[in-house]
Amino acid sequence: MEKVLLLDPYETTYSNIAKVMQDAGYLLTRIKDKDGLATQVDKDVHLILVDLEPGKSVLDVIAHVRKSVFNHIPVLVLSYVSEREAVIEALDAGASDYIIKPFHHSYLLERIGRILNPDKYADIYTEYVSFNMNELLDIELKRAYRGKSPLSLIMLAFQSGRINRSGDGVSILESVLRDIDTVMRYSSDKVLILLPLTNKEGAAYVMERIQYSLESYDYLEESDARYVFTAASVTFPEDADSRKSLIAMLENKLQFNQA
Repeated sequence: MEKVLLLDPYETTYSNIAKVMQDAGYLLTRIKDKDGLATQVDKDVHLILVDLEPGKSVLDVIAHVRKSVFNHIPVLVLSYVSEREAVIEALDAGASDYIIKPFHHSYLLERIGRILNPDKYADIYTEYVSFNMNELLDIELKRAYRGKSPLSLIMLAFQSGRINRSGDGVSILESVLRDIDTVMRYSSDKVLILLPLTNKEGAAYVMERIQYSLESYDYLEESDARYVFTAASVTFPEDADSRKSLIAMLENKLQFNQA
């Protein structure tokens, strides 16, 4: 059983997720503050959840973790603070992921799973298909709307299902993405990538990195790489402001690029 340590000053988050975590097979232990790390008896911890109220410094907590015996343990931040700068600062300070509250339990478990069991989530055709794409996209759109931040979507259409030929394909995609980004199966030959806190320029840069990485990989070199996949992107709220309209625009752009 994987052990998760939760830093929760007021026990509100612990009360909210304890049963869900237990049902998912995790052993959840709560401490009140960063000083509790020193008195934590069980050092066999796989993940640290940091839940801080507005006004508290998550950077101090992450720095404290990195100086403790838990310095090698991934940290996932839970916070009501949704400003782009706060998220980037936390990730730059060493957090593996950042979830803006409130969140759905299924979303929390999915993000924890991506950190603790990356191999399990490496095959989009066996794992991501089971996750509700619309639910996740709605969650990210609500966060973007609440935080007044951009959200970009990239869709890749692979010729002859090439993304299925090797798990390396998904690994390459994830290697150019951040922990807060998500890769999902969209159809038998398409992949959808969600890029929180990413504007049009950022999405274009990610597409360039994806194209370079995939076209450089050995298993794509057996044919003209220009025809292996097609990509398109849209950005909320600049292009559209709803899930349906974003997906429709994305599909139209992808079809135009394939023509």
